[in-house]
Amino acid sequence: MKRRQALEASTDDERSKDYFGSVHCSDDDLVFHGKVEFMRALVSYEGTDVESLRRAFEEAVDDYLELCRRQKREPEKPMRRLR
Repeated sequence: MKRRQALEASTDDERSKDYFGSVHCSDDDLVFHGKVEFMRALVSYEGTDVESLRRAFEEAVDDYLELCRRQKREPEKPMRRLR
C-alpha cells in the first residue's frame, strides 16, 4: 500500500532560499520524495532518509536557479510566503 503525506506546517516544510518543498513517503519503495511547491515549474527530488532528502531538495533548488541563469530567464518565486 502506498502512503503519501504532505507536511504543511512551516516548521515541517523543507525550505531553501525562500522555496518550499513537500515531503511524501512511499512505503512500497521506502523512498522519500517531494517537489518544490507554490510555483508552476516542476522541480522534484527524492532521498532514502531525511538527510538525503534535505540535500536533494537544496540541490534541486540550486539546479533550478542555475538553469534559469543559463537560460537568461527570471526564476519563479513561490506564490506562498510563510511568516
